[in-house]
Amino acid sequence: MKPILNYKVTYYALTNKRAIFQTGIIGRDFRSIDYDNVQNSSVNVGILGVLFRVGDVRIFTGELETVQTGNNSRIQAKYDAFTFVPTPYEVLKQIQKRTSHKKEIFYAGKVA
Repeated sequence: MKPILNYKVTYYALTNKRAIFQTGIIGRDFRSIDYDNVQNSSVNVGILGVLFRVGDVRIFTGELETVQTGNNSRIQAKYDAFTFVPTPYEVLKQIQKRTSHKKEIFYAGKVA
């Protein structure tokens, strides 16, 4: 379950070059992901998302993280996410449009 307080103090933006995350109540934390670094993006809509008509847009950049569970540890993919998005499929479409455009320029041998 995601904390509701986190939802109320988190802002997201899509620019022509990157996705930006801003969080924090007292101090502000910023994270930006250049579209060149996006390897995969997806939408996750759970049962509460269906009820409240929201979803999470997840962005994978290739980062991995180690997760401790009791005495065991495992490595898993690290996702950044826009959470509680009212139109998650539209946001996903915009991210995929921007990332595919960057890849087309790269494969054509041009510098973006």
